[in-house]
Amino acid sequence: MEKLGPFPEAFHMIADPYRRVRLSKFPYALFFRVDPAEIVIVGFFHQHSDPAKWRELLEVR
Repeated sequence: MEKLGPFPEAFHMIADPYRRVRLSKFPYALFFRVDPAEIVIVGFFHQHSDPAKWRELLEVR
């Protein structure tokens, strides 16, 4: 997670412009997008939850 700030483009793109970073110590994933001046976190989900939940969230954003 320390690399999110300096290297946000290094993480897996889920759906343009959204990316996902998996947290190593917990079964959670953080969903975010990179804007010119900031990193915007759009969701935080348990990795065993229904993928339709986070896909729906990204469609609304």
